[in-house]
Amino acid sequence: MNQDLAELLTQAATKGFGELSTVLPVLEEHLPAEEFTHWQSIIEQICDDIDQNITSKIYDQHPELREKAELRLTKYGVLF
Repeated sequence: MNQDLAELLTQAATKGFGELSTVLPVLEEHLPAEEFTHWQSIIEQICDDIDQNITSKIYDQHPELREKAELRLTKYGVLF
């Protein structure tokens, strides 16, 4: 995959990860503990999948994208 497409896919994966993560506090506030734990586990599995099967693989193929993301996170506090 060329670098432009890799960066596009990484940004989409990061956005998905972020969107799922932002929902957790809302779920925790409004769901019974047992139900929240169930959904939290599913969301964590999905986020792990995104990291292992998309982001990490792209960063292995394009280490410059990992460096770029880390610099952006350090400088601006966001990945995209």
